[in-house]
Amino acid sequence: MHQAAQADESIVSSVNESRFLGHLRTLFSTSTTVLAECLQNGRRAGASQIDFDYDDLTSTLSITDNGSGIADFRALVTVAESGWSEETMTTEKPFGIGFFSVSFAAEAVIVESRGRQIVFSSEDLIAKRQIRVQPSSFIGGTRISLIKCKLGKMTIRNALGNYAKGFATPVFWMGEEVE
Repeated sequence: MHQAAQADESIVSSVNESRFLGHLRTLFSTSTTVLAECLQNGRRAGASQIDFDYDDLTSTLSITDNGSGIADFRALVTVAESGWSEETMTTEKPFGIGFFSVSFAAEAVIVESRGRQIVFSSEDLIAKRQIRVQPSSFIGGTRISLIKCKLGKMTIRNALGNYAKGFATPVFWMGEEVE
């Protein structure tokens, strides 16, 4: 038998974090959104060029930009935090979830910037495992390596052709500028 709800009962919204993060895999795992996200992040970081290279032997996609780099890796792996400047926050209203698409597009991800790096998988993010910031020999803007990328080489090339149309920053695929 029901008991009548008490007059002072209240509830508040919440999020089941692990289920939410796990469901993001469904949205991003086979999507070329990861490419658009990397382009957008490079542009926001002030890059004058963004390079995409693919290693057939290891199925590794590397994205390198010469932008300002990443000051705080935590912003990459924190949902709803973007780490961008107040100006970018006001003009572009970044949502702070797009970088998760990178982790779902590969078995492992290496992000290098400003002489430091992080290495992680989507499982690490979902399980909220500690990700160690380590030294890196890469000093430039940012290099992201998607190890065992789930997107095929031609899928990447075709998607870049579409994303680069009208994009203000020059985009290169395997050393050649994408029109």
